[in-house]
Amino acid sequence: NNDGKLHDPYQAFKDVMNGESDQSEYYQKNINSYIENEGWDLNEVQLAWDIITISRKSSLSRAEKMRDLAVKWVDDFEDKKKLYKVDKIETIDEGRIIHGRVTVPYFLKHGRGSLITGSPMGDDVEITKTREATFLFFTPNSILDNPTKSFTLQYGHGLFGSRKEALSGYLKEMCNNFQFNIFAMDWYGMSYFDVPFMVKILLAEPENFAKIQHNTLQGYINKIIGLKLVNEVFSGDEKFGVGGTDIIDTEKFGYYGNSQGSVIGGGYVALSKDIRKAVLGVPGTPYALLLSRSVDFSIYKSLLSLEFFEWRDIRLLISLMQMLWDPAESAGWLGSMNRNPINNYPKDILLIGIKPLYFELIIKMR
Repeated sequence: NNDGKLHDPYQAFKDVMNGESDQSEYYQKNINSYIENEGWDLNEVQLAWDIITISRKSSLSRAEKMRDLAVKWVDDFEDKKKLYKVDKIETIDEGRIIHGRVTVPYFLKHGRGSLITGSPMGDDVEITKTREATFLFFTPNSILDNPTKSFTLQYGHGLFGSRKEALSGYLKEMCNNFQFNIFAMDWYGMSYFDVPFMVKILLAEPENFAKIQHNTLQGYINKIIGLKLVNEVFSGDEKFGVGGTDIIDTEKFGYYGNSQGSVIGGGYVALSKDIRKAVLGVPGTPYALLLSRSVDFSIYKSLLSLEFFEWRDIRLLISLMQMLWDPAESAGWLGSMNRNPINNYPKDILLIGIKPLYFELIIKMR
């Protein structure tokens, strides 16, 4: 107050904190303990609350049902070798690149840019068809020259990029120095193929933003199935081997995402039942907080400014979009990453913002 003294809390809040309310037990268990762990004196707290804006089931069940249906579809497929094709084997100075396609279960109604079938609760989600998703698999010279079963690093690219980012110089150098394979796919829903659709949403159809979330969830499924096929089928295919020697260690693999690949990659890692180790480079969450602070945001701000003339309106729109976006990025899965991992499977997730440390942390995943 004006005298520099703390205001007294409302009587109802005093009753809660003093154990005289039917809410007291809940507060003591779920709120007060966290306040005390942060070093606060409960006698000085004037107001505290816990708000649940959406249940875990209504937010994440669709993605989990998609994952389970997709994995079962692959498990039930009689000849898994028919689920992928090798289009090209390319030799470069640093090693070998295999370009190909995997067949994945598809949940969107009409193709890229449409919605997933079923409700957010996931009860009536179903596979609508199958589609092919492109991949690349890089093996460095250090493995080609001395073939042995090696770690596979699944890579997630940056904002509206492509799988070809996995061939960046520093990644090829690391793979050669430490005998890693790299497996990469485009982020379906958030790759350079999706830029026209995103522009259309921002310019004229912001009410259809849910389609971006749905397409990104399909991207999660593509990556889950892609990695599953690497470990279950690629590992036994001589095209991926060297002189008859298998170079894929099916027990040693992890995920590395950079920028966008870490923001939405955190959700992917949490959803996956296979990945136990991940490095998220320059990560953050939620997207609504990060996006307007990104150097890449200027073009999207220009597009939004054609429809919204006040910055506060743009800021509000981005925040509203985040409510739809949560299941398709780290924000919606934070609890599944630490407090309540899926099936109680522990995950080692390292967050890093300093590029020289990338090598050190990725190497520790082996």
